[in-house]
Amino acid sequence: MIKSFIILLVTILLIFLYVISKKITKKYKIYLNILIIMLFSIPILIYLTTNNLNINKKYIPPKFDGKQIIPGHFNEKN
Repeated sequence: MIKSFIILLVTILLIFLYVISKKITKKYKIYLNILIIMLFSIPILIYLTTNNLNINKKYIPPKFDGKQIIPGHFNEKN
């Protein structure tokens, strides 16, 4: 939920900066573009580095009992 909120805020900020960039001179557009790239890459890096991997789950593969396939699943009990 927080990740989505951060991405939403950055998207709104990027749109705001884009509108502002239409009104400023070329000299400052370079700095603004660098700022936009940095602001866009920070949430992406945070999202990619904070993966919540649950490695405690045991995978039970699918089985064939002669008539039908019983699908596999993750067992949360250890």
